[in-house]
Amino acid sequence: MQLIGLKVGQKGVVTGIKLNLQARKKLLTFGVGLGSILQLSYNPAYSSLINLMINGKSFCIRKMDAELIEVIKYEDR
Repeated sequence: MQLIGLKVGQKGVVTGIKLNLQARKKLLTFGVGLGSILQLSYNPAYSSLINLMINGKSFCIRKMDAELIEVIKYEDR
């Protein structure tokens, strides 16, 4: 599923990133790579940005970039 498909508050494990090299490097500076756990914290309908949380840090990315990030739902146990 795509990262944009998560609901607010849900977590997902990154399984694939289909962005160009420059964008992947920028995501790595935030800690987003294969196997990292992201939480969707805010997804307004009127904006082109979504807010993500990783390791207690919050940042925004464009929805069009979030459509190119593949995740699977993560269940806390």
